[in-house]
Amino acid sequence: MPPRSYVVVPIVIAALHLLAGNLGPVSPLSGRAWALLALVVVWVLCGAACRSARPPGVPLPPPQHRAVAAAWLVALLGLTLLLIPQGQAVWLAGLTLHLYGVTGLIERRVPVLGCALRALGHMSAAYLLLALVLWHVPMAWNGWQTLSLSLSTRLGRRAGTFVQQGAATGGLLLSISFAGYLLFRAWPLLRYRWWLALVGLGGVIVLAAIQLGQGPWLAIRMMQVAGRTLASQPQQNLAAEVPTAVMALYSPLLLLIAGGLWVALLEPWWRLGSASPPVRVAASPPAPRSGRSFIGAPLGLACVVAGAVLMMIPHWLGGRPLPAEQRILFYQGAAENLRAFNEPSFEALGLMSAGMFGQLPHYLRSVGFVAEVTAEGEPLTPERLGQVAVLVIINPDERFENDAWRAIWEFVAAGGGLLVLGDHTDIGGSLDPLNHLLAPVDIRFRFDSAFTATQWAYACEYFPHPLVRGLDHANEKLQHSTGASLEIGPRVRPVVNARWSFSDLGNRARPEDAFLGDYRYQLREQLSDLVIVAEAGYGRGRVLVFGDTSAFQNIALPHSADMLVRAFRTLTDGAPPAMWYGQGGAVLLLIAFSTLASRGARGSLGLRPAVAVLVPLAGLAWAAPQLTQPAPAPLSGPRPIAYLDAAHANRFSLGAWTDRSVGGLLLNLARNQYLPRVLHRGDSLADALAQAELLVVIAPTRPYLPEELAQVRMFLERGGLLMLTVGFEEKAGAEGLLGLLELDIAGLPLGPVPIEEPGDPIAKLREAMQRPHFREAWPVVTRGAPLEVLHQVGAFDVLVFRAVGRGGALVVGDSYFLHDKILEAEKAYWPGNIQLLRDLFEQFRAQRGRD
Repeated sequence: MPPRSYVVVPIVIAALHLLAGNLGPVSPLSGRAWALLALVVVWVLCGAACRSARPPGVPLPPPQHRAVAAAWLVALLGLTLLLIPQGQAVWLAGLTLHLYGVTGLIERRVPVLGCALRALGHMSAAYLLLALVLWHVPMAWNGWQTLSLSLSTRLGRRAGTFVQQGAATGGLLLSISFAGYLLFRAWPLLRYRWWLALVGLGGVIVLAAIQLGQGPWLAIRMMQVAGRTLASQPQQNLAAEVPTAVMALYSPLLLLIAGGLWVALLEPWWRLGSASPPVRVAASPPAPRSGRSFIGAPLGLACVVAGAVLMMIPHWLGGRPLPAEQRILFYQGAAENLRAFNEPSFEALGLMSAGMFGQLPHYLRSVGFVAEVTAEGEPLTPERLGQVAVLVIINPDERFENDAWRAIWEFVAAGGGLLVLGDHTDIGGSLDPLNHLLAPVDIRFRFDSAFTATQWAYACEYFPHPLVRGLDHANEKLQHSTGASLEIGPRVRPVVNARWSFSDLGNRARPEDAFLGDYRYQLREQLSDLVIVAEAGYGRGRVLVFGDTSAFQNIALPHSADMLVRAFRTLTDGAPPAMWYGQGGAVLLLIAFSTLASRGARGSLGLRPAVAVLVPLAGLAWAAPQLTQPAPAPLSGPRPIAYLDAAHANRFSLGAWTDRSVGGLLLNLARNQYLPRVLHRGDSLADALAQAELLVVIAPTRPYLPEELAQVRMFLERGGLLMLTVGFEEKAGAEGLLGLLELDIAGLPLGPVPIEEPGDPIAKLREAMQRPHFREAWPVVTRGAPLEVLHQVGAFDVLVFRAVGRGGALVVGDSYFLHDKILEAEKAYWPGNIQLLRDLFEQFRAQRGRD
């Protein structure tokens, strides 16, 4: 093998783990892009190896056209799967098929490199099957994490680092991939290179032990040394600005580099010496087929299909129609702020005054549930629970009495659903009551906070479950924040795992800060793989536990409403828990793999036919629900729906607590008796407009398509209201909407309005805040259509209303008019703009009522 080809093996292993997301909190799409770039390098190296492997004038063996055509087909199929936008398991299946295809194309030219690629293909297939088992079998995943925590704790104590690592940063999957490659590489040559296999596996074990016991410590120390070395002045440290959690979470890169160098170092020895057998052994005459061999293939294929169907069932169940009159009971307990069902009002302004859970019953009623809240001090009795389908308990501050505790679990055992919401670090004295309540299902809240170094972006791992359908990796729809991690038993199913996080232990000496820790990673705290949402079965019912209440709070509901509806639908579903189907499917896939592999091993083609059938089906069984957005639940109810468009690359941030955020807008929509929701990219605009009364569009940068403009026109003609805020500099993406309304934004900057006048700045500001304010105002002009002027700056119109059919459009010549800084932020707000929005909505409703 030419020396430049030795890097092919570590590069392919790196591509595998980039696709699997095992190298830190990286965007899945970024990981796939880097993996494709790595494969480009592999193609170049393989091409160079093929050109240099044949001396000039030496002919190749006669080509086998069918084999070459099949290899090209498999390689292209694998590349196609790698180009699918979403689906981690599909990418892994595509990588496996692509490796087999490339192997078939080059093994006749460079037999040694072909053997290495075939071993990589087998390793990739085995990795995907292991991942499917870990995703679908709770006992396997929990045992995996227990093994990693146990080994890292023991090795960390011996090394003096005292680290505790989950499997993600502990590098178990990386170590197994290296070991798997070495085993598959050694298997055909085991009689001649058994000592090399032992040496290789021994080195992998040593590297794995170093990563488990010292990996995070080494990463932190290396970054600190590098920061001091690169500093321009001796007293500076460039690494001081990087949180230690970031350095620790990326520590698997150290294992990847060390393991890659190790397998590359061993690669020349596989074919060294004259005693090794030739790469190609003449095929012996085929043996007559036995009955067992004949039955093996159909049995294996039947198991593949059955396993794929079983894995799909939980996702199909998530879209079933909701039975009528499904009642949800919220247990309020004492009237305390952590459990209060208060709603946003005009009497209390600022995002900190948004209330807690008062909006949640309205959202549930809008999709057909009947939501009720217990009176203060009302006991939970079997008679009361017999009237509902789901019981919701939020941050209880005292243990349930024996009668109430027994009634709750009898209700669940009879088929009821229990949703338990808690928070971090024993806030409000809820830790002991929560753990006492959940003892029958072996779920415990830890005295900690699950923190990430990326504000929850690309930090979570979603397990196959109806609740996670359509969730993104940027936390826009999950809306998880500071909450406790969950300690779960072996039979409890993880639903959402904070894979790239750390357990910030609470501090009893800080009661004024709700016992929160120091927000910094310490080596004694668990690193990675903290469960934050879990599900357990009990009798004929289900229990769903969230370690954080943020997603259910008023301020987050516009983003998380779809996810919460799926959660309640899951709890009201009388079918067995989703985990049962996944476990059965994973077991059948393992049976299929072993059956087909054992049959294929006796043939001349090895494992390729078996995996070529198994891997795509297994991958698609997991990933198919992720490729399409779930159908939105039909919305109806006493409160109208308002959608905020975030699907056209609009100029605002869906994150909280920044000047470009729009939390204040969503809060004001709730105050004005709307149920606000967010329209994300990929959601159906037609479905949203069919249910909405109000559509808010803020400075889009991606133009509306002609069919979308037609949908907006129909929405306005049947009585909908469009609110468009856009300035002259940002109007390119809104040209279609402005053309639909026969309006335009003139290129005359009016600046901030009103402009501050000389005098006492504080007094002038307080006076100005009582009037409407614009940050970057531009004139709104008509192209001939009649309009109603609602606000002027001098002789220029900056806020107008254009009637269209039974509805109309409010157009504001300011892209920033609805941002938090101009409307309502965490503690500051602009009363004049809040009142202006209130007047506009009331005026439109009154006019619509007259029509």
